[in-house]
Amino acid sequence: MQYGFGSYQGYMAENFVAQELRAAGDDMLYTWQGRTSEVEFLIETGAGVVPWEVTSGRVVHAKSLSVYEERYRPKRCYILSSKNGYCQGRRCYVPIYAAGVIRNLMEKQHQTETLFADP
Repeated sequence: MQYGFGSYQGYMAENFVAQELRAAGDDMLYTWQGRTSEVEFLIETGAGVVPWEVTSGRVVHAKSLSVYEERYRPKRCYILSSKNGYCQGRRCYVPIYAAGVIRNLMEKQHQTETLFADP
């Protein structure tokens, strides 16, 4: 049986990530908006502010994240989607179901700088 959520699929993915962050102890959630760009979550860590882009599908162009990266040059960015986990350059692609544990992984990565290796 297939369940299609149509245009609500993105909202559901973002809400899922927000609920996972709240359950993990994040009391305040922040977002960034440019003129026509939006990064869903900005997470404060020991390494600074880390942007999280959430996409409900497997296509991860992340144009808004590119605008953010160009403007602020973060050391690491996370894209949560239905893809498997890997890093490429400063971008880490993480399965959306892992949203609740990414913060712990980011902190460990900050300590060791070796969470994922480039493929």
